[in-house]
Amino acid sequence: MKRIPELIMILSTVITVGLANSIIVPDMVETIQSAVDASVSGDTVLVQPGVYHENITVSGKNIILCSLFLITGDPSYIDSTIIDGSYSGSAIVFDSFINTAAQLSGFTITHGSGSMTCNGAVAEGGGIYCTQASPRLSDLIITGNQIITNDTLVSRGGGIACNMASPVLTNISLYNNSHSGVYLSNYSSPVFHNVEIFDNSQEGLICSFYSNPELSDVLIANNGSTGIKCVNDSSPTIINVTVAGHPGYGISVNNSTVTLINSILWYNSPTQLFVYAQGNAILAYSDIQEGAGGITTMSGNYEMLEANIDTDPVFADPEGGDYSLQVSSGCIDMGTNFFELNGDTLIDLSDEDYFGFYPDPGCYEFGTPPGLLGDVNYDGTLNVVDVVTLVGVIVESNPTNYQLWAGDMNLDGLVNVVDIVALVNEILGN
Repeated sequence: MKRIPELIMILSTVITVGLANSIIVPDMVETIQSAVDASVSGDTVLVQPGVYHENITVSGKNIILCSLFLITGDPSYIDSTIIDGSYSGSAIVFDSFINTAAQLSGFTITHGSGSMTCNGAVAEGGGIYCTQASPRLSDLIITGNQIITNDTLVSRGGGIACNMASPVLTNISLYNNSHSGVYLSNYSSPVFHNVEIFDNSQEGLICSFYSNPELSDVLIANNGSTGIKCVNDSSPTIINVTVAGHPGYGISVNNSTVTLINSILWYNSPTQLFVYAQGNAILAYSDIQEGAGGITTMSGNYEMLEANIDTDPVFADPEGGDYSLQVSSGCIDMGTNFFELNGDTLIDLSDEDYFGFYPDPGCYEFGTPPGLLGDVNYDGTLNVVDVVTLVGVIVESNPTNYQLWAGDMNLDGLVNVVDIVALVNEILGN
């Protein structure tokens, strides 16, 4: 007999999701695939914690497939609700004209080996394969997928592959997959937001055959080859992205166009950006290691628009995979909150979207939590040390952007003696 709390949670799920029908796995149906088969568009398949050794196909129906994370917001359900493909194909396949009304949320996806395409000559999408389907994918861990490979087989997209598909990906960690982390082809234009693609065995992201993804707040780091590879008339838009730690170029552009704004290219070799074979790159408000010296061209072109910089981003712990900015970073406040290109608005941020005077380049915005304005030495408390530091900020010639922001107590855009008085009053509780 079920415990009362579990029954209450299930009932709450049905009410909260508010859809036509909820099918609960394994309480009502033993397997996820059986629940998917029994569902119709508009239904919810709710999966309770456990390891499910399945290869799931969602075909032609817009359903919500989720763990208890979607209802509770508890991230432990992502770790504890696992779809394990047992190296028997893609762990999950979406196909047949699914749109963003369909959703996959709150799982760990692992041990997929890809779907056979092109008459068995190609294996794609170890973890997730989307073909002519564009679901919303959110709050997922995609790891440990080992795509099929042999001497005659082309293998690509160990984590995710998209063919004529444009899913929306949000809050996803995609790492330790074989081959490229993500492979896009044939007019695939997904949207990536708050996604981490790292430690995959080859490229982080490949854009091919007219694929035009939009990336924002994305980390692409420490993959085994190039961070982002663009070929065959692809045109990614890359905003607030950090591409770092790659042995085979940060970004390579072949017969494609890349637009890079508010981003960081650092610690990539042999160069940060390689533009060749009629490729083109447009860069603005970005931190490029060695500046123009970090860009290599071979029958390609690049345009350095306004406000690009070459300054150490001072990552918190790049060797440990932490690419957030430290207080001494020269990137702080060096991005833009508004940007137009050829009449299209690519960035339009409100003050609430970032800390400080301007956004920071890269995927992680630096800033202090609300209520810590005045914490000039960035130790989490307001005390006399901040007063002394603020005096130094006012009299020294080269304060950091963060210190200028934290010291502007009255938010008038200036740092002066009035702010010292305001900080003292704040410490004294006046």
